[in-house]
Amino acid sequence: MTLLNTDVTKLIESLNHPLINELAELREIILSSNIKLTENIKWNSPNFSIDGNDLFTIKIYPLTKVQIIFHRGAKKQQPIENKLINDPHNLLTWRENDRAIYTLNSKNSIGAHKLKIQQLINDWIKSCEFI
Repeated sequence: MTLLNTDVTKLIESLNHPLINELAELREIILSSNIKLTENIKWNSPNFSIDGNDLFTIKIYPLTKVQIIFHRGAKKQQPIENKLINDPHNLLTWRENDRAIYTLNSKNSIGAHKLKIQQLINDWIKSCEFI
């Protein structure tokens, strides 16, 4: 069972975002992907971590889209030579080899991508050094 953080729930409920339902669904997808994940608020957005190590943040602005930022925390890490994970469905936009973004800008695509997103999340978790 997914344990929802009440502060994150209040934050989401307070938003006047056109993709509010999709934002809530992405939150559930992330949390249901791996039992080790917990959520809090960082950068005024839902943030997901394992043992205090930040891994995913939902970016809620601008209001035209919702994004899952795949990262290894806020602090600059040593650069890595290759992309941290494989993305066989090309769902991610890569900013660096250890920072990628999944973008949702319509109400139609999330259902078709649920299992793929969960796989990417678990691959990301497995690839991080602290796990």
